[in-house]
Amino acid sequence: EVQTSKIYVSFRTAIENIAQIHLAEKFGFEFAETQLQTVLKLRKEFDTSKFPYDYVRIDDESKLQEALIIAKSTIEHDRFSRDPMIGKELSGERYERYLRDSFERHGDEIWCVQSRETGRLLTFRSHRIIDDREVSLLIGGVHPDFKNLGLGVVSSHFCFNQLRVSNFKRAVTHI
Repeated sequence: EVQTSKIYVSFRTAIENIAQIHLAEKFGFEFAETQLQTVLKLRKEFDTSKFPYDYVRIDDESKLQEALIIAKSTIEHDRFSRDPMIGKELSGERYERYLRDSFERHGDEIWCVQSRETGRLLTFRSHRIIDDREVSLLIGGVHPDFKNLGLGVVSSHFCFNQLRVSNFKRAVTHI
């Protein structure tokens, strides 16, 4: 009996390389996503005082477990979850691994919006410190039970404020 395993091969190129993209498609690649790089200048302070939440850094394993549950279950529109050959389950495992890697990597930080009332984590965000002025925003998500309530924007505002307080001037991200 022969066992086979799936291999996922990705190809990444600049969007203006249309001929290269079409050539890759001839070899069986399917276009999956376009990624945009954005640069945010961290100048503005956002008023988060009206929200009953705290923005807390994840620095112990028990809180990490809560954040991993969010990471595994919340992201629904990435190239893995949209690919019928891969599926949502592997997508969730992928984001869980990304977040665990950030927890273990020097220079990465994970922060969460936490309910003051219940202590429950509602969102997570991770970033990598590039230098004393810049960070790279990595992944973030809202707990599935709290989606469509505006917490993604609230989480961003807490994040941007925290980065400003830490004296970062720029945040680079890929959407």
